[in-house]
Amino acid sequence: MPRPRLTRALIAAGLVCALLLSGAAVVACGGEGGGNATGTPQGTPGSSLTAQEYFQRVAELNDRVSAELDTLNNQIATALPTDQALEALRASIEQYASIYQELRDGLQQLSPPVEVQAAHQEAFDALTAFIDYSHEMSAKAQDAQDVIDIAAIIDSAQTRTVNERLTDACEALRQAAATAGVTIELACGE
Repeated sequence: MPRPRLTRALIAAGLVCALLLSGAAVVACGGEGGGNATGTPQGTPGSSLTAQEYFQRVAELNDRVSAELDTLNNQIATALPTDQALEALRASIEQYASIYQELRDGLQQLSPPVEVQAAHQEAFDALTAFIDYSHEMSAKAQDAQDVIDIAAIIDSAQTRTVNERLTDACEALRQAAATAGVTIELACGE
């Protein structure tokens, strides 16, 4: 295969990985408080955060996670023109899953106000689906022979479906904030 074509394939695989995984949606939620394994907040009635407090914590974690995703994307971009591209792309899938696990864990710790609970639960569920699917993609990527194989694994209808759910959940949080009169910037699929 001529070098220019391989270079394009490497760049394409990296872009697919970056766009489909990190660009899916930063449904970033975090904070303090109790939670259980289902994502349903624990605590006594009336102990939930106000909408302002809830979305302030969302914004704080959004910033932190965005920085982690930028760092990971830069690492992938650095590896693309090297012989390490295949291994870097394989490893990146689990790294994305880990970052999104951190998001889900943060979300689990929040006690949202009543008016945010449905959006909160959908964000938790969408993150769980994304993490589970990322682990499936990672297992498939271990058998990939080249970066084009990884790009094919990542660029699938199932990946798009999981990403769309994540984006929709982020949009639901954004809408819940607007309804509560809170201004927040979330990178929903942007």
